[in-house]
Amino acid sequence: MSRSFAVWGCRNFKIRKTSGYNPTHSNFIDELHINFWNVSSHKLSYLDFGITFRRPEDDEIASNGAICIFLPFKKSTDCFSDLSENLESSKNLVTAVFNEYLINRETVDERHLKLVLDNKGDLIINTKLAFKNSQLDQRVKINDADDGTLIVFKLSDCLSDSQNCKHYIRFRINLNPSDLTNLVKTFYPKDLFLKSNIERSDIIDFRINEQRNLPSEISTTLASAACTPLKTHLFIIRDMVDDCSASGSNYKGCRILESETWTKYFDKSVSFGPHDPMIYHWKIDNSKESRLNDFSVVVKFKNTKAKITKILSYLLYGAAFALMLKFIPAKEVYIIAAIVSIITYISIHFWKYRK
Repeated sequence: MSRSFAVWGCRNFKIRKTSGYNPTHSNFIDELHINFWNVSSHKLSYLDFGITFRRPEDDEIASNGAICIFLPFKKSTDCFSDLSENLESSKNLVTAVFNEYLINRETVDERHLKLVLDNKGDLIINTKLAFKNSQLDQRVKINDADDGTLIVFKLSDCLSDSQNCKHYIRFRINLNPSDLTNLVKTFYPKDLFLKSNIERSDIIDFRINEQRNLPSEISTTLASAACTPLKTHLFIIRDMVDDCSASGSNYKGCRILESETWTKYFDKSVSFGPHDPMIYHWKIDNSKESRLNDFSVVVKFKNTKAKITKILSYLLYGAAFALMLKFIPAKEVYIIAAIVSIITYISIHFWKYRK
């Protein structure tokens, strides 16, 4: 079973352990967007977080509160990167991320950029986030917690002087193969050597704020949170050739990713090649009266591919069969060679398929 992520509004980030249960409610996290880049053909494995928030009505929370994110795996600060620079440099990328026309953008101060969007209106972007504990920027702190990672964004430092506007944070986490095992379970058919193609099934199990799958300390802290996101969007990006079995009321559909725009979202070395990836969308919209909201998605992707080892093995099988017909029972050496060839053919197909 997969461990859960957690995203919540903290009342006082200075207090690690909550003393007593606190059910009072103060909403200030409006939306959570997560992009899970799992494009194996291009070796893209990232998690992008986008959080829309505003100043809490409670002054104490505004002064001492924070946006907290728990990752169910340990990550060093080198694996985090700020994505605001991409939004500053490309107007088309702003439109792609928010799906809205960008009317104007202007610098608020050295750490904030204002975007004026067609429907959302004014949105203040936190820029130049330093994830390596810079002495000049203490907006974010990253620490190990309960065999995972705790990310804390301090509200008092993340909010600008334009306190009536909604604010936004966007950052990326670089995932390694061990991180992916927490999110993706891979299976191969037991009768792989009998199949004409090589098949791989990936089951993505993505959970947010599921109490039963959180460490005890994180679960206790979450239970007394001021709020959790009112809306949650999960986007999973996969290879176009993957077959998806997605269903449920939270599934909103899929589309082909606009690679010409989204390549600006990565380093210049990243290319999607001739086939653009597919992006799949899940969404949940919770009641404003609900303080603790959870969200989970389980989806299966199937990849089928013929590899050169498969083709060679069929040729080898045909040659072995021909040898048996031609030389049986002439010489024992040919019989032995034929049998060895067949055994080799079967053995090849016990190898697990890896891209």
